[in-house]
Amino acid sequence: MPLSQEQIEKRRDGLGASDMSAVLGLDPFRSSYDIWLDKAKHLSDADDKNKPWLAAGNVLEPAILAWAEGLLGKIIVPQDAIKDPAGTILFSHPDGIVQANGDPVEAKTSGIYGPLPEQWGLDGTDDIPSRVIIQGMVQMICTKRAVCHVPAILAGRGFVMFRVPFSGDLAEMIRQAAQDFWRDHVLADVAPKAVPTAGIIKRIKREPQSVVAVSEAVFARARDLRLDRLDAEKAEQAAMNALYGEIGTAEAGMCSEGVFTFLEQRGSPRIDKERLEADHPGLLGKYLIETTHRVPRFKK
Repeated sequence: MPLSQEQIEKRRDGLGASDMSAVLGLDPFRSSYDIWLDKAKHLSDADDKNKPWLAAGNVLEPAILAWAEGLLGKIIVPQDAIKDPAGTILFSHPDGIVQANGDPVEAKTSGIYGPLPEQWGLDGTDDIPSRVIIQGMVQMICTKRAVCHVPAILAGRGFVMFRVPFSGDLAEMIRQAAQDFWRDHVLADVAPKAVPTAGIIKRIKREPQSVVAVSEAVFARARDLRLDRLDAEKAEQAAMNALYGEIGTAEAGMCSEGVFTFLEQRGSPRIDKERLEADHPGLLGKYLIETTHRVPRFKK
């Protein structure tokens, strides 16, 4: 279910189930650095709503819960977050709650836009990605239940039901890690020793004209790898030009190594700006929007 802006703001006041997976370094898609940026309010208002897999999850979630009701009974969807009864910074917002017993339900999709990126085991077990186990644990910590049900739609398998049991030792570790992270990083506004993921870098709020010291080793590695890539791209283009020269006016060339083709294919439709301006003078300028973007460069 898509979050409202109010729910998004409230989630910045604590650590939720998916946050803790990243805080503990168990989420391959987000890092603890990402969580710090979000909770310390160093990100712009832009978010990840347009990512196709997130949109797919939002659309499929009601179907997953409807299927799970056939196994678990009536499932209600809570509107408000549930705080940790122990008073820590943890909170949860379960996808559903089993009406009969209060067990939390965490609906998942995986592999909708490609092969399964993580290992999912046998039906009825807790053989699921570690990040999902942590999410289920946070749901149980906050709801004070002994099991979290994880119905999922998996590529090539369809609907599958998993089950995460409560662990007191793991719960205490999660609680302590949450408190430590909030105190040492969010409240102190100190970045954790992790790196931001690529998808979040453009959303970081930047202080104009600011300059900070960076380590020479990290600087040199990033610069050298970037230069190596640029050199490789130049070498690739030179090699491709030589290949184009050999096929001449043909559409393909072949040798014992294989076949190279240079065929036409349809691209995405685009606006013919010259014709639009000719037919409707001034119209193009009326709707053009100036945009800016940041460009990484290295200087001596």
